[in-house]
Amino acid sequence: MTLTGDKGRAIPVVLARWRWRRRRTSVYNVTFGFAGPFSATARGLVAADVTPGIVVDDPTDSTCSLTSPNAQLIPVTVPAGTTYARFALFDADVTAGTDIDLCVFNGTTLVGSSGSGTSAEEVNLLNPAAGSYTVVVQGWGVVGSSPFTLHTWLLDSAAAGNMMVSAPASATTGATGAINLTFTGLTAGTKYLVRWPRRPSGMPSPRSCVSIPTDRHFPSDDRGLRAAVFFVPDG
Repeated sequence: MTLTGDKGRAIPVVLARWRWRRRRTSVYNVTFGFAGPFSATARGLVAADVTPGIVVDDPTDSTCSLTSPNAQLIPVTVPAGTTYARFALFDADVTAGTDIDLCVFNGTTLVGSSGSGTSAEEVNLLNPAAGSYTVVVQGWGVVGSSPFTLHTWLLDSAAAGNMMVSAPASATTGATGAINLTFTGLTAGTKYLVRWPRRPSGMPSPRSCVSIPTDRHFPSDDRGLRAAVFFVPDG
């Protein structure tokens, strides 16, 4: 999502609270730090492309690379016009206690890597060049083998039509206004990605995730009917 004020500047806003309405509509009450025209535009939501697999332990415990022993190499085509790419692994998709690392190559050039002490790994590429990429899933610390699921998001500049945004047409310094986000057509158990303003005060951090109920009115219904929405900075 992009929030735009006069002259296209990032808008300093303060997030007051998040509440739910019927029809899976969420509301951000914000306090404006400027005066002038204001608009809000959706960019996403895009569902992850998921690639399940099994990776065997790398006995060398070397740095993730195209030649890491027993690594899984997954080809990904990044189309022209892609403004943001994210490749991610989640602890919930692997054997408990497993340490899987992730690295991404454009041809033979390393463009990103993630190697924490868990399997929660993430590589983000801003305005990546179009072309053929290879995502390497390395079993850095695996007992035998482990399943994994690679999540890939490729965002362009368009709205996907599954999140509607309404906001005040103008802002007054110190005044408050409501930004309404209405989610439609989301699939339970699916992870989505949306662009968010570039670090305006108080907005969700780049790793924020909000759980969205997909076919019930209230978020207190936890019967596997949720989608996850991840927020990333815009620009």
